[in-house]
Amino acid sequence: MLPFAIDREDRRPLLLFAAIAMVEALVLFAISWRIAGGHFMLPLDDAYIHLQYARQVALGEPLVYTHGMQPSGGMTSPFYVLLLAPALLAGLNGVKGALAAFALGTASWMLLVAWTFQLAKRLANQACAMIAAALLLANGHLLWCALSGMETALFSVLVMGALLAAQTFWRTEQVHARVMLAACLGLLPLTRPEGALVSAAVLLVLLLRRGEQPRTPVLIPILALVPFILWLGLLKYATGDWKPSGLTIKGIASHPYMQETDAVRVVSETLSAIATRFYSNEIPDDAYAAFKGTGMMPYVPAGLGVLAALGAAFVVVTEFRARRFGGGTLLAIVWVAGLCSVAASWLPFVHQQRYLAPWTPLAILLAMIALRRIAQLFQQLEQTAVVAGGITLVGVSLPSLGFWMTEYGRNSRDIYSLLRVATFSLQEEARPVAITDAGVLAYYTNAPLHDLVGLCSPEFTHATLQGEGATLEVLGSLPTSNRPHAVIGYDGWFSKSFPFGATDWNVSIGHTSITSGVSLTMREIDWQAIDRGNDPPPIPGSHVLLEVDVANAPSERAAGYEARHDPYSVNYKAWPQPLAPIVESPAMHDEETSSSLHGLRLVDGARRVVSDQFNFGLKRDARGSLELVARIRSIHDGPEPYHAQGILVSATSRKTGFKATQPVHVFVDEADPYLRIPLDDLLDQAGGNDWMITIQPGPADAAFISAHYWIIEIPIQGEVR
Repeated sequence: MLPFAIDREDRRPLLLFAAIAMVEALVLFAISWRIAGGHFMLPLDDAYIHLQYARQVALGEPLVYTHGMQPSGGMTSPFYVLLLAPALLAGLNGVKGALAAFALGTASWMLLVAWTFQLAKRLANQACAMIAAALLLANGHLLWCALSGMETALFSVLVMGALLAAQTFWRTEQVHARVMLAACLGLLPLTRPEGALVSAAVLLVLLLRRGEQPRTPVLIPILALVPFILWLGLLKYATGDWKPSGLTIKGIASHPYMQETDAVRVVSETLSAIATRFYSNEIPDDAYAAFKGTGMMPYVPAGLGVLAALGAAFVVVTEFRARRFGGGTLLAIVWVAGLCSVAASWLPFVHQQRYLAPWTPLAILLAMIALRRIAQLFQQLEQTAVVAGGITLVGVSLPSLGFWMTEYGRNSRDIYSLLRVATFSLQEEARPVAITDAGVLAYYTNAPLHDLVGLCSPEFTHATLQGEGATLEVLGSLPTSNRPHAVIGYDGWFSKSFPFGATDWNVSIGHTSITSGVSLTMREIDWQAIDRGNDPPPIPGSHVLLEVDVANAPSERAAGYEARHDPYSVNYKAWPQPLAPIVESPAMHDEETSSSLHGLRLVDGARRVVSDQFNFGLKRDARGSLELVARIRSIHDGPEPYHAQGILVSATSRKTGFKATQPVHVFVDEADPYLRIPLDDLLDQAGGNDWMITIQPGPADAAFISAHYWIIEIPIQGEVR
């Protein structure tokens, strides 16, 4: 609890609260152990990402997620990882390492309760401090997050430490409080990137306090960002990208198809959902609510959000009128900034809810300020009103402990039953493997792993939001020696057209809590199919006039295409599985790449148009004819060749505007996997010599047309150009 002095009358309450926090951790451990069938597992796969990086730090490869792979920016909490590393360095691997993370979370939980008590007493009084600490201990959601093995509790402690240090220095001018403020501000961005917002909030309040005594140098919050800047510089040097991978994958600013208007809409909708649904204990994510079978979950005590908003307004207005800004204004700004940082993610709320946990203690503090202010209206009964209100809040919050302890156990059970069991087959695996969940599978094995989501494998970071075709493109570009021989993933994360070979094994569970699926499968990759996918058809003497590659991630941004993940075409916050195929891909006008071939549907990933003439002004030579060629991949499992409704090819003349169409019947023959469509008659019907080509798909069960198309000119009588 140092360096903040403890008043004599506060020692017993703090010891009591610390003991309760310890008992809660032990009870949660026991419940989790029992529900998980005698196994201890942290309830989130992401927690094991921290442990895996800590193990790599102990092995001397701090930025390499698994041995033999490239450095990555997946370590979003380097300070937390460094705190875990000594345990791994001491040989506490496996379950012992997870227990070390649990113990660190327990210690942080106890310290958070103590510092919340001390700050509440400074901002209000001892009665409010007692209630604030009790509300913290009675909040099952906070307990779940603190002991999940994530950096949540540590981040919350540093936020509370910075606020307490600032308030202590402004009241007592103790130098050690200024040192503590600088230390907390310096470590916050290294624990979570949004910790930099606390430095910005402190800087703002210091500017508002100009001329006030005691003075805190404005350089403190500025210099506190130096370690974070150095960390970003190290990422840039080691990986080529200064941003942690998590920001690229989850942030609105990095979303490849998010327009400014969409970003504003997502942020406003998320903030509205937090204000009206999260603080009302309603699940803001409707898809997750349907999955859970209920729309309600006990996140916070009923009425906490309203009280926190009233408390924030009260302290800001009071300090503004007094022209003396201080700890109250800082608390309100940090709370609001924290909620806004959560809204900067486009992910659905099932992921966002744990990012809200560090800001709930601040809401509790602001609620205590509001409670005290309301109680003052009762004059002589002020103390009684505060106690009565506090007991009510604690009473309605207590049931959440049982709910979230049980939830912790269920999550642990599912993580063990699905992910942990899957690692048994990888113990002797020495060849690279591609995965869709990077934590447990890496931590409990020594296999070299590619993270297809891109958090821990930089090759896939930008491809993961582009679709399956972009992921295939990255896989195909890997050096032969580093190619994964198989993919471990959830059912539904890949389309039927993904070139899988034989199935090695499958793990299933009958029920889930928040894991990503009920079945995990390891399937071989058909590398011959991937390597052949880029090869044009072997037509003697032909000349490729136009190549359309719809599986190139970097070109997606340049071409300005908008990808829509069915069935989430109007909701960016809904969770499209990162590798799910793109069902609808309307092309938008662009100047730098040709849009001569547009309207491509049922294709995967990004689109690139490469041609001798970007404007595709075809001048048909009398010596040759034109054909549209596509490589066919059948999704039919039967032994006989598959006849299916095919595609509709249209040519629209740029000169006359006339549109000619031609239906094409698809016949899949493994001996000749190419679909060849003569274009001469179609172009004659349209007229002119410059066309817009459109391809429309057949029904959903039609043969799969690959991600590559070619416009080929074939010379007359075999004449070679």
